[in-house]
Amino acid sequence: PNVEMTFAFEYCNDNQQYAVTLKNDLTVGLVETVPVAGLTLNGQLKRLVPGECFTKIVRRKVNTCKRFFSASLKVEGKRNIVDDYCFGWFYYRSYPTRLIDEPPTTDDNTSTPDFGCSVSADVTCSVDSTGEDCEKMFVPFEECREDVDMTFVFEYCNNELYSEVDLFPSKTFGLVETVDVEGFNYETLQAGDCRRKYVSRKINTCKKSFAASLKVEGLRQSDGDYCFAYNHLREYVVREYPPCVLTADMVCSMKRTGESCDNLVVPLSECRNDEVAEFTFKYCSGENDFTINLNKARTQAAINSEGVNGLNTNPLIPGQCRDIVVEREINTCTRGNFAGSIKINGNRIGATGSDAADFCYGYDFGRYKINRPEETPAPTISSSPSNSPSGTGTISSSPSVLPSSSVKPSDSPSSGPTDCSGLSLRDREARMVKLISSVSDSADLSNPQSPQSRARDWLIYEDEFESLCSAPCSRSGELGAGVIQRYVLAVFYFSTNGDGDGDTSPWLTCGRNSQRACRPNLKNFNGDPVETYFGEEVWLSPVSECLWGGLTCKTQNECLDRIEFEANNVGGTIPTEIEQFYDMRFLYLEGAIDTDDYLSGSLNLLEGEIPAEVVKLDALLILDLNYNTLQGEIPIGVFGMTKLRQLDLNHNLLSGTIPTEVGNLDELRFLQFDNNQFSGPVPAEFGNLDQILTLELFNNTLTGEIPAELCTRTNINDLTADCTIPGAVNYVYCGCCTACYPFMADLS
Repeated sequence: PNVEMTFAFEYCNDNQQYAVTLKNDLTVGLVETVPVAGLTLNGQLKRLVPGECFTKIVRRKVNTCKRFFSASLKVEGKRNIVDDYCFGWFYYRSYPTRLIDEPPTTDDNTSTPDFGCSVSADVTCSVDSTGEDCEKMFVPFEECREDVDMTFVFEYCNNELYSEVDLFPSKTFGLVETVDVEGFNYETLQAGDCRRKYVSRKINTCKKSFAASLKVEGLRQSDGDYCFAYNHLREYVVREYPPCVLTADMVCSMKRTGESCDNLVVPLSECRNDEVAEFTFKYCSGENDFTINLNKARTQAAINSEGVNGLNTNPLIPGQCRDIVVEREINTCTRGNFAGSIKINGNRIGATGSDAADFCYGYDFGRYKINRPEETPAPTISSSPSNSPSGTGTISSSPSVLPSSSVKPSDSPSSGPTDCSGLSLRDREARMVKLISSVSDSADLSNPQSPQSRARDWLIYEDEFESLCSAPCSRSGELGAGVIQRYVLAVFYFSTNGDGDGDTSPWLTCGRNSQRACRPNLKNFNGDPVETYFGEEVWLSPVSECLWGGLTCKTQNECLDRIEFEANNVGGTIPTEIEQFYDMRFLYLEGAIDTDDYLSGSLNLLEGEIPAEVVKLDALLILDLNYNTLQGEIPIGVFGMTKLRQLDLNHNLLSGTIPTEVGNLDELRFLQFDNNQFSGPVPAEFGNLDQILTLELFNNTLTGEIPAELCTRTNINDLTADCTIPGAVNYVYCGCCTACYPFMADLS
């Protein structure tokens, strides 16, 4: 009676262009009659981007002493932008086979198969005036009517070979829209018998869609087995034209061998540092009637972080394709990755209707890994059968095997390769819990509502990507530590209200509930000497976290290189676990685009204090947290981050004094502390910043004077302070400022 089983509930957005937002109260899963929790992420709106699927794994105890057990999933929502209704439904029933049972027989001694009752339901529709099927009717809005005559056919069948089915009159019914269909024949259905009910109705074609449904329930006479069938018909009235079709495709192969870059295996003895890879970028118009005008600024291709020149951005006529072949040298003697991407953006010329229908978009991305073959060492000749073969061992290229060292040599564990595949669910969970417990406080993990608990539960029970076998990009040297990078990013997501909640709206883009497409705009990306790659996937998607929008990772080691969002409704707090990103160089979390955007009050902003753990980001070059509501003092350790080139903290609520240690930031080019609550004297150590180009200190309560050393620098472009009104409590003397606050235009 208590057999543990696993049920997988999956729903997908099969639309090619539009995202779908689900209705929480109408998206329901059941095992028997018990609801399944978590289908819509704890009651929050679940948004599916085009092609995205969501899977919920549920474990339940099932009574196999019964003749059958069942589960069902119903999904309802609306298609974004065009606001169309979406529906999906599936019913699952399983019948345990009784090996000792004697199969029932009919009068002619023919055995009846011991399977579940088989009945079916079907609904079709046609337009009376034309006889055509109702599917995808094209009706311009000016020609729509509220009383178009249509005929609906409701057909229900007994698909049993031998047994009759007794119908339940109260549970066998049909609907057109929400109006009942009368006149169904509820008499016993003979084996193989079908019945049809024809219904004429007037349909309003000025609406976007109309629907009909049929449900059939009953019992199989031979054994009393339950019979069920359901069908839902929804037809859409097409107003204008279908979504624009624009495709993008990228193919990579090695020029010398013709071998595909996918699953590339290169023995070390055959590697070359100047191997040439050929990338073919192809983009096509799938339109039949309209020419597509390409957006030149947003039609681009890249190999690693380097842009591809020569893309033809002239308009694409219907059915036209273009391609370009680009060669790049690849060093196959390294174990690194390389990547390519193509993004095509444009709009139809001459099409009328909504902007969404006119928008055209195509995207493809590929990331390729240089693998080594598994080499079996030659055995030594020995008289003892117990001796092992000699030779140098190799690390398998399979993603289920981890190398014996972390990407940080100083943190390398001493153990050899460990196979992280094939773990039982219990062992997998135990290993992941151990890793997570090493980076998060136990008090946070014991609170079921904390970002840490939500991230842990998502990672262990919902995430389909096997992070246990990922590169160990964290301060932990333990094998399997690839879990930590993904876990901490999930903590960041929940800590900054990525999904939103009842009182807070979600991220504007790249979140699971975001209403906008994930199209991050990355700064300082082109021309970067460090090879990195990125993607445009929604956060918490079942792909590598390096492909989530707003992130980049280093091609060499798959470690996080940046987090970047601007005016994206990122609120909440920065979690302390961020210290694990020891290799990250860029942290951009700008709350708004500019002052007007900041003061509008329409955006969620970061709050709380800058966590002290941020000082452990040893590789950080840019820390940009401007236009937020961060409070408290700047952690003193920030002024020991000697690689920093940009420190932007303007437009916050930061307070305290600016410490003299600011003079230790030898590489600093940009420092913006304006529009905060800093007080005390201006440190003379600002004069030690030899590389400074921008220094903005205005709209605080600082006193003293700008160091004279800064006035001798010819490389300073912007130097501002509260230097307008001598004698004011926040007056700073400055003999060389490029602007003083309050600015002269504001003095009246």
